[in-house]
Amino acid sequence: MRAIKISEDLRPLSDMKARPNDVVTQARDSGRPVVLTRYGKGVAVLLSVESYEELQVSAARLRLIAALREAERAVDEGDVYDQPAMSELFEHLEEER
Repeated sequence: MRAIKISEDLRPLSDMKARPNDVVTQARDSGRPVVLTRYGKGVAVLLSVESYEELQVSAARLRLIAALREAERAVDEGDVYDQPAMSELFEHLEEER
């Protein structure tokens, strides 16, 4: 997902009622989120499907990295598990993908 451009990607919420196709097209074509505002404050974010999918993949990777760091910490502290417990962990990680 590309970084937001404040000068282009803030749109009033009323645009979703008056020009919904324009707002959706902007999100899809730019690859950037469109921030919908009400009274000058952000109230919602519209993403293209592709950007949303990228976000989901990134979140899954971050969860995996956190799990690996926790595992490294546990090994460093001698807090290790037997083979059946590790098999359960790997099954859980596979389910998360």
